[in-house]
Amino acid sequence: MAHRVNCDVELGNDVYKVTQETTLIRDLKCLIAIHEGTLAAPLYVQDKPAGYVFHGAGRFGLDAIIETRRGALGKPIAKELSDPFIMFTRRDLFSSMLPATAEDLAKVGYENAQGFLERALKMCKRFLAPGHHVNLGSCPDNKKIFVFPQNDKFEILMSSDESTTYVAKGKVYVFKGNNQVLTGPREMVVAKHGRLVAIKDGQILVEKGREDKT
Repeated sequence: MAHRVNCDVELGNDVYKVTQETTLIRDLKCLIAIHEGTLAAPLYVQDKPAGYVFHGAGRFGLDAIIETRRGALGKPIAKELSDPFIMFTRRDLFSSMLPATAEDLAKVGYENAQGFLERALKMCKRFLAPGHHVNLGSCPDNKKIFVFPQNDKFEILMSSDESTTYVAKGKVYVFKGNNQVLTGPREMVVAKHGRLVAIKDGQILVEKGREDKT
């Protein structure tokens, strides 16, 4: 019996473990990988597979840097994935999973499967509460959405073949082809086709593309 998250989303009642290190994203800007032994509970949207809740060990890296002629703006983000997080995707990972045993659950700190499912369900309900809705039904096959709890907020990474978007408290980074946008507490940068406008600490930097030079 599945656990109801909202009117469209359910959390499966089975708990699995990842049997090998698995790369969830690897592209020019981002890397997300989970280690062997990570626990996983499947998510469903309108009875169709739509992702997982993971808890175990892993790593996350994002190159949220925009280069300018006066140096780099932004900074790389790198952290260990030791807390539960959500991945919405149409990608099927069951071929690299097995049912989790009591020993597998204990290694991640749970007495039983119900403990993991209760924690996963609580996180999903908090994220998909009013104001945190994600339109999963129209999510293309190549798009992945990651949700990382951060205190009382969420960090969200959306990735596809065309673009990468990262949203955290006070910070947004968007990469799409030749276009990049970065906003933070003390800076804002827009780069497009070699042209760049940046505001940092009250100072404005404008760089023109090669075609604009005389």
